[in-house]
Amino acid sequence: MKNRRKGKAGFTMSELLIVVAIVIVLFAVAVLSLVTIQKNLRQKELDSKAEILYVAAQNRMSELRAGGYESLYQYDENKKNGVAKVGLIPLDAPEEDAEDAITKDTLCYVVSANRVEVGKAAASVLPESSVDAELWNNHWVIEYDPESGSVYSAFYSEEEITSGDASTTLPTYLNRMRVRQTRLHNGAKIGYYGGARVISGTTDTLKPDISIDNREKLTATFYCNNPYADELTFNIKVSDGQNEYVKVVKYSELRQLNSKTWYYTWVMDSLESEKTRFYNQTDHKLACGTDITVTLSVESQNANVDGKSYTRKTNSLFRYAESTPAGTALIAYGRHLQNLDEASHVSKTITGAVQVSDLSFADDTADNEDWYSFYGDTFTPITNKHLKSYDGYSEVDNVKLYSSISNLYIKKAAQNGDAGLFSTFNGEIKNVTLTGMKIDGGQNVGALIGSVSDTVKITNTRVYLSSKKGDLADIETVDSPEKVKPWLEGKVVGGLIGMVTKTGSVSVTDSSASTVIRADGAAGGLVGAVYNAATITDSYADCYLTAARTGGLIAKAEGGSEVAATGTSITLKDFYAAGYQTATGDAFGLVGGSNVIATGGYSACVYNVEENAKVHSTVNAMGSASNVYYLTDGGLSSDGTSKWENDSQTTQKTYKELSESGFAKEISEAFTSSSGAATFPYNLMDQGLTYYTYPRLEKLNHYGDWQAEFESGALVYYERYEDETYGFYGANLSTLKTSKFVVGDGYALAYIEKKNASDSVTVTYANDQTAQVSFNSAIETTDDTTNTKYYLYPLSKEVVNTEYIDTAEPDTFYQKITIEDTANSTNTEYYYNPHFAKTVTVNENKP
Repeated sequence: MKNRRKGKAGFTMSELLIVVAIVIVLFAVAVLSLVTIQKNLRQKELDSKAEILYVAAQNRMSELRAGGYESLYQYDENKKNGVAKVGLIPLDAPEEDAEDAITKDTLCYVVSANRVEVGKAAASVLPESSVDAELWNNHWVIEYDPESGSVYSAFYSEEEITSGDASTTLPTYLNRMRVRQTRLHNGAKIGYYGGARVISGTTDTLKPDISIDNREKLTATFYCNNPYADELTFNIKVSDGQNEYVKVVKYSELRQLNSKTWYYTWVMDSLESEKTRFYNQTDHKLACGTDITVTLSVESQNANVDGKSYTRKTNSLFRYAESTPAGTALIAYGRHLQNLDEASHVSKTITGAVQVSDLSFADDTADNEDWYSFYGDTFTPITNKHLKSYDGYSEVDNVKLYSSISNLYIKKAAQNGDAGLFSTFNGEIKNVTLTGMKIDGGQNVGALIGSVSDTVKITNTRVYLSSKKGDLADIETVDSPEKVKPWLEGKVVGGLIGMVTKTGSVSVTDSSASTVIRADGAAGGLVGAVYNAATITDSYADCYLTAARTGGLIAKAEGGSEVAATGTSITLKDFYAAGYQTATGDAFGLVGGSNVIATGGYSACVYNVEENAKVHSTVNAMGSASNVYYLTDGGLSSDGTSKWENDSQTTQKTYKELSESGFAKEISEAFTSSSGAATFPYNLMDQGLTYYTYPRLEKLNHYGDWQAEFESGALVYYERYEDETYGFYGANLSTLKTSKFVVGDGYALAYIEKKNASDSVTVTYANDQTAQVSFNSAIETTDDTTNTKYYLYPLSKEVVNTEYIDTAEPDTFYQKITIEDTANSTNTEYYYNPHFAKTVTVNENKP
């Protein structure tokens, strides 16, 4: 019988295969672990050798420095000694604000390839005798600071040290090798020692960021850390919600910010050329002027580093703010304002603009990124048929503000035909303040609008010259109005609007213009010419006008084929005109037209016209007039031979009658006689004007120059000359003598009649101190032009010599002083600086 063993079967083939597989896996793990251990040991050995080189090089450089041989390792721009610039900030460099911070230009390096060449610095930094021959004969790089003579780091390898890529510099390649993990990943072929600095290499997260500067240029700066100094790619995506534009930035285009951060700057919108406009930089793919989303996605060549992205929002042409109403452009800088022009390819959906901050086009020497620094002093008039509103009042970010535009300059070469802030406009403009507006020429010129061919409504808008903003600084005064330097020039010019065509109409409310205008054809205080319809309410003009035809408010409102078939329609209500008119043809106190409807207003213009010119006290012919007045023809200069024409529906008034305190309300309830603190004279003819003596519209401050008579009892500046005569400035008069030598000066009260010693006038000054003006003796002075005698009573020394400074505005150096004349029931506030000449003002807008 056969002997069979039961219940003792062998391993199956499957079981044997499983066992073999487990053994293989265990063996592979053991081998990999062994390789890793070997690689780490190899890396440690290389790093230790690099440390030996570091110490040797540092000792050698200390010897050279002590012996006065620093020249042996200094950087040579001709690179004859083999010293090269590192040209980047090492990954392990100290922080930017550290005392030993490093810049791109701090470090230099030498390489072992030059160690045996005569005249090369490598032999001086690490001579053969300083280390073992094995180390010296292999490959190394020494980085150091030639200025301090300190070694920064040492690299060592038994193989040739190269970047391996022609597009990658040696310093860039070695910068990555500062990270131990990168050196291991590279096969443990290079050793590195950088003193106590160690990069762990454990950070493997990219952190992209975007900074956006939306001012006179739209500049986006894209940042990302680079934990392993690997090559990064920036993918920038710009979206307007409908379309996208993608810009890919290669590693070679990036710049190093510090040891761990790289960046790229993109000027997305600039007015320097057509190529730099947002429209062209995004290949015409995106809507201009709408909010955009900017996304930065960063990719690394290192497979162990995950890509990341970051997103910011802004506006391509204007200021960005969340919850901005659709179709509204926010204007915070000059670029934003200029981008309203169609040249920016602004979207048709932008129909309104709101100004949210003051704009200055002057050269701010303390700011190298202002409008002037980038674009000079030239602005192009805005043309945009889709824009229907512009508002200078804003409520953004819980801030309420009435904004101004100052020192805007439009050169003749920068505009074509019509010139102004807007070359033409259709819609509503309100709450706009233009100071120091200058236009060199054009066909139809207005500070606000060149020409109007549709319907325009203007509300609460001002055009004037501001002493506080420097418009009147360094202007040489003249002796006649036609010599005053013009601010607006052209063929047909108005303080607000150049021309209203036969298809246009305009209404002006609560607005004013006070500037200097010179025109070839017609010059009007508010509008140059109207060929259809204009309504002016609660508004005034006080301008210097020089042209063939001038008008206090409107120069021309009549004509031939250019006028609408229905004729012109001019309506005035609660208005006035002041200033100076120089005309070779016709001059009009108010409007150079007929059938004018006028209620409640006056003209106080002064005329300087040629012999055969006609002067019309108000208009050519009134349609109807109620409570309309004009200053008598005593204002005519020179021989007064001009023909003076008056409308029978208007009433003449002398200076005294027109300036009486109770007369204002006879004109209209819109007027007031209280003008002290609301007056801002220019004194371009050195008139010594202080406050506006005629009725003023209660809602508006008064700017400009006007004819005025001497104001007895006013505060004036006076000078004493070497011949013991005197002159003074103020009280609407100037008798100063520039040809005489000044031996003394001061401030005084000026009177047309000599005061009694018993008269009482109280001066309140410096922290509410009071003093009495002494009338015991007077300084007598005579105006040589009129042979009129005046009496000056100087302020006492205790008033003038105070060192008081207004704590609320310490930079002004102006003091408040109140003159109270009990007998005449007057109480007048002034501001002045007693230590400087001609500083009296009657308002709080101190220079």
